[in-house]
Amino acid sequence: MSSRSSLGPAARRCWRGLQIVALAWLVALGSAAGAHAQADAAADEPERADPAGYAALIDEALIEHQAGHFEEARTLFARAHAIFPNARTLRGMGMMEFELRDYAASAAHLEQALASHTRALTGELRESTAVLLARAEGFVGKLALAVEPPDARVLLDGVVVEVVPDRPLMLNFGDHTLELSAPGYERETRKVALRGGDAQSMRVELTPEGTGEGSGAASPVADGGPGDEGPGALPWVLVGAGGALMIGGGVLLAIAQSDIDEVENPAPDATWSEVQDAYDAAPVESGVGFALLGVGAVSATIGLVWALGGGEDDARAGRVRVTLGARRVAIGGSF
Repeated sequence: MSSRSSLGPAARRCWRGLQIVALAWLVALGSAAGAHAQADAAADEPERADPAGYAALIDEALIEHQAGHFEEARTLFARAHAIFPNARTLRGMGMMEFELRDYAASAAHLEQALASHTRALTGELRESTAVLLARAEGFVGKLALAVEPPDARVLLDGVVVEVVPDRPLMLNFGDHTLELSAPGYERETRKVALRGGDAQSMRVELTPEGTGEGSGAASPVADGGPGDEGPGALPWVLVGAGGALMIGGGVLLAIAQSDIDEVENPAPDATWSEVQDAYDAAPVESGVGFALLGVGAVSATIGLVWALGGGEDDARAGRVRVTLGARRVAIGGSF
């Protein structure tokens, strides 16, 4: 009887386990050796040759950069990138866009440069790129935009942009215009102002076309009834009445000034009884004139606020303060 057959069941299971472990170790050792050999072979392979015209474009771009011609340098880097996309061309475009103060585009290209594995950035080159990216992001605002419907077309300052959930738009600081549209919806325009480092959120829900209209339903505008959204003619009546009062006040003030001149500069042969009427009338004419000016200005102002604000509530919201003096009227308040 062989020595193996003399082993008990437990010993045989142990022996079989040791054989499996040994086999697995040999397979792993062989795989590691093969991977190491492939890595050495890849390292020994020469770097991919530059496509025709690539090196010349890079040289021209560097010359333009040294001369401070950043727009020309960016164009040349972009042409080189079109021939051979890699981390170095992305970095070049990002650097030129930073010099041109297009910080949003600069940050986007520098991020791509750091992530690219083709002609990957290493060492000091990678570190300096990361530093420049941080500087560019300091001048960029982020706008988290949510749009309903999701397939709406979005124009940012006249250029189509793609809205991706959880990926904010990177915008240069300053004022921007968003135009949103979708088939079957009303077009909307929004304004947004960003400063460097800002992070804002905006949700826009487009209004379906024809909302609130139905068969047989009267149009609120054509009806002219209580549902009319427009302020109607009354605000302009107030404006006209206010203007008329101001004209009347101005005429009275002119008459009062004439009477004052008559009293202060009488004719050489004039008697007091001849100028007494002017003396008595001047204060009354001045007071009434200033009052008419004040009331007219208030009336015209409320009418304008109501007409331009679009509703009676806006007119009530305006607070006007009028101060009358001996020869002046002061109007203040908030609208």
